[in-house]
Amino acid sequence: MKNKLIYSFFLTLIFAFAIVGCEEEGVLPIDIPTAISFNLAADNLSVQPGGSEYMVEIQSTTASTSDRSYSITLNEDESSGVSGEYSISGTAITIPAGALKGSASISFDYDAIPLGVSRKLVFDLNEITDGSFLNTTRTSFTLNYSAFCPYNEVVVTFTFVDNFPEEAYWQLFDNSDDTLLEGDGYDSTGDCYLDLAGSTKVFCLQSGEYKFFVGDCYGDGGVGFELSSGGTLLASSAGVAGFGEEFIFTLP
Repeated sequence: MKNKLIYSFFLTLIFAFAIVGCEEEGVLPIDIPTAISFNLAADNLSVQPGGSEYMVEIQSTTASTSDRSYSITLNEDESSGVSGEYSISGTAITIPAGALKGSASISFDYDAIPLGVSRKLVFDLNEITDGSFLNTTRTSFTLNYSAFCPYNEVVVTFTFVDNFPEEAYWQLFDNSDDTLLEGDGYDSTGDCYLDLAGSTKVFCLQSGEYKFFVGDCYGDGGVGFELSSGGTLLASSAGVAGFGEEFIFTLP
């Protein structure tokens, strides 16, 4: 009985050393499964003046000896991005041979993105057909983007105290009386800069003195506003009189 125990003990030792030796030589027949996913689940981008570029990345758990391409789709139902604000380089992302990541670029047009507005693009990774499998934790990617103001972000909120908001308009001038910005479009007579696109506007202005004119096409007043920057009230009115009033404000 004692001899059998000793014999079993030696067999166990031999088996253990054999396994260790194989691990050290790297010859164990264990394959790492290949999973494909987006590199991130979500990210944020502040689009800079002049435009910005963002690289959407997908990753693999293993490298390959050849290029691999995977397709992505913009989920339009989940996205709030507006055409013209961005352009996508392609809907296929290639992971080069020997690499673990691949990317596609998205270019953003700063001038096309309204200030003070946050939008998002949602991408889905399509079905994998090369034998790999999808990492279910990151089959979609959300990019939140907004325009960055490098100067003073100025917000004006209008309040319409009568039943004719279509009569209201506004104009922004610099200290040389040059028109910088004004309401959207004209009425049928071409006399007024109608501002029907909403009651809040956001400007990005450098330091200096400005004039803000709030008018009423009919001449009976009635539109009020508050203009502020960084929580500081710059100018306001409960309702301009007559055809309108001019307000002067200064940004540091």
